[in-house]
Amino acid sequence: KLKELSNCDPLTNVYNRRYFSEISNKMLSLTSRNSHDLGMIILDIDKFKNINDTYGHGLGDKVIIALAQNLKEIVRDSDIVSRFGGEEFVILMYNINLENAQNVAEKIRQHVEAIEIIDNDLTLRFTVSLGVALYDEAIDNKNLEYTLKRADKALYMAKQNGRNQVRVSL
Repeated sequence: KLKELSNCDPLTNVYNRRYFSEISNKMLSLTSRNSHDLGMIILDIDKFKNINDTYGHGLGDKVIIALAQNLKEIVRDSDIVSRFGGEEFVILMYNINLENAQNVAEKIRQHVEAIEIIDNDLTLRFTVSLGVALYDEAIDNKNLEYTLKRADKALYMAKQNGRNQVRVSL
């Protein structure tokens, strides 16, 4: 129970960054051994600072919790959803190709766009931007940190190009 608690983010009950680092090494080994692909999605809430500044951290927390629940509902049981900090999440997907990873990201984007947070008389909607990358042994130098950086660059492109969209690192 203690180990489980140390692996989970207390606000959202998804995995935390520490657990992500641990499990990603195991998944990387499986990927190499079984010749399967490993996909990664990184996402964060668009203009989240405005939500916190305008409505307060309590409502901001409700948004983060709703997003985490949505992610867990959409991805496969074998996928690893982790909160990296603040409003940023990373999803690690074993045995998935780039097209399917992009489809998952788009499905997440669409589902999130439809979420409504109701707080007293207020109904709040929000969007996310997502970056997708597929682990490539040659490009990533056998290191998932490089895959994460490529996904993060794709996320940054989504933010720069208007938000509420999916971008893929090729």
